[in-house]
Amino acid sequence: MARTRRTARTSGSPSSRTALFTLIALALPVLFLLLVELVLRLAGFGHEYDLVFKRELAGESYYVLNRHVARRYFSFTDVAIPDARSAVFRVHKRPNGLRIFCLGGSTTAGFPYTFNATFPSLLQDRLESLFPDRDVEVVNVGISAINSYSVLDFVRELVRYQPDVFLVYMGHNEFYGALGVASSQSFGKSRWVKLAFLRLEKLKLFQLVRWGVERIRSLAGKNTRRDVTLMEVMARKKTVPLGDPDYRRALEDFRANLEAILGVARKHGVKVLVSTLVSNLRDQPPFVSVFSHSVSSEERKLISSWLGKADSLLAVRQFTSARSLAVRAVAADQGYAAAHFRLGQALYGQGKYDSARFAFVRARDLDALRFRASTDFNRTIRQVCEDKQVPLVEMDSVFATHSPHGIVGHELLLEHLHPNFQGYFLMAKAFAEGLRRYGLVVPPDRWPVSRQLPDSAYLEKAGVTLLDLAIADLRIRRLTSHWPFNGKTKLAEARFPPFVAQIARQVYTGKKSWNQGHYDVASEYIRRRRYAEAEREYQAVIKVVPTNFYPYLKLGDLKLAQGKIAEAKELYSKALVLSKRFPYAYAKLGTLYLMQNSPDRALPLSRQAEKYAASGRDFDRQSRGRLHYALAV
Repeated sequence: MARTRRTARTSGSPSSRTALFTLIALALPVLFLLLVELVLRLAGFGHEYDLVFKRELAGESYYVLNRHVARRYFSFTDVAIPDARSAVFRVHKRPNGLRIFCLGGSTTAGFPYTFNATFPSLLQDRLESLFPDRDVEVVNVGISAINSYSVLDFVRELVRYQPDVFLVYMGHNEFYGALGVASSQSFGKSRWVKLAFLRLEKLKLFQLVRWGVERIRSLAGKNTRRDVTLMEVMARKKTVPLGDPDYRRALEDFRANLEAILGVARKHGVKVLVSTLVSNLRDQPPFVSVFSHSVSSEERKLISSWLGKADSLLAVRQFTSARSLAVRAVAADQGYAAAHFRLGQALYGQGKYDSARFAFVRARDLDALRFRASTDFNRTIRQVCEDKQVPLVEMDSVFATHSPHGIVGHELLLEHLHPNFQGYFLMAKAFAEGLRRYGLVVPPDRWPVSRQLPDSAYLEKAGVTLLDLAIADLRIRRLTSHWPFNGKTKLAEARFPPFVAQIARQVYTGKKSWNQGHYDVASEYIRRRRYAEAEREYQAVIKVVPTNFYPYLKLGDLKLAQGKIAEAKELYSKALVLSKRFPYAYAKLGTLYLMQNSPDRALPLSRQAEKYAASGRDFDRQSRGRLHYALAV
């Protein structure tokens, strides 16, 4: 009996040891990887791709959107990675706070405009006037060339920062945006692989692997930079016909990502307002037209000939004959995008606008270069929002209502899909109306309609000057001079005063900062005694950087030169609050009090200016002379 028990215990020991060794063998690689991750973090390897970081501004803590956050989704060497906006919001949300995050690609970011002409900025103007008793924060989280994968990634983080509403405008970049199925920055086609990538990319070990891959590619000579736009770099597969497996995959991924975004928001109690997509139907020909496989080479030549003749007839307004040829081309190949577009042009010229709209939409949907979202994407947005009972802004219908004969063209869009200033203004207005209609800020019956300003007042409040429009014009002309436009897209003639155009080019080429550009334009206006225009330049900067003291000083100087003492004093006082360790505002305010025969109030300010001027290298000799004169007086 005893021998039997000993035998049993002995026979169990090797099995236990085997299990222990197996466990150790499995744990060692994991421990090794954790150790490598720890060492990489301690060594400071790689970059921090956190969505936001903290910064003190004017004595208060703010979260600042990380301008380089898009590096999460792009390889490091073969693409000029787009920057995010330098958007800010308070670390400690105020009890009366209203915080809205705007999510999406380049349209949300406001391309080609720099700051004040974006729809998030224009929406903030409206909400501030409607709710003066609330601390309104409309935060622009739009970045060029990202799509629903990045938006999902952002939403998972943004729910930590007490949002009230997410505004979502996305869908154009599902093919060529980062992680898109036809993008050069795709990292595979499987959605689950991409979702795993989004989870892993914050690890230093994963960054090390990416860095190694990039180094190998660089040494192999695969990363050759040319003078190309982001559009060209991002497009790997330049032909994705309707019904292609990649087309279906992109649409399915978009639906799944949108549903996931809405699910995360609902789980955390955040309201969402989604928008349908807008694109240029009337004035943007298809980028790539693809013949159907069943069409013979002879038929293709014939179709091309018909369309060439139709194009010539359209140029001389022979719409009936052009329509006849376009109808033949469509009948010969129902899938050829250019044929539908020529038919749309002919029908539009004949005044048959409903039929023309149908033809233009079909041409857009058949365009095999997928830079404009097709009808299927808007249909998906509507279906998902209906299924999930999520509010929807019919932005495509809004733009159609404000377009000639209900067909969107260059009146509101610059090229294939980016709005002009009037278009962005319309987007902000539509989003504000969506917030009202669905009670996302206050119940609809409590919306303060009496405080709503006319559009002209909001346009004035926007802070968009000729300089901003001139910079945007340069950016859009560069874009349309490259592939896939290749200079064929017709842009509206833009004329600006020569000094504005010159300064705009300096800002555009990086020779001058955006702020300095506005200061220089203001100086020229002052020289010409056009003080109202000069004030708008300073106000444009104040709107973008309200915690920077310098534009308040400049505007104060302008008011003082006009004899508006009270306004100058208020501006100098505001600058002083923002720059207590700098001499400038002390000196300006002290001089103003001296001019008012109040030396007892001027003296302590001038002494403070002297104190800080002693350690300030950028306080020039002329300014020091004026300060000492004021002290002597």
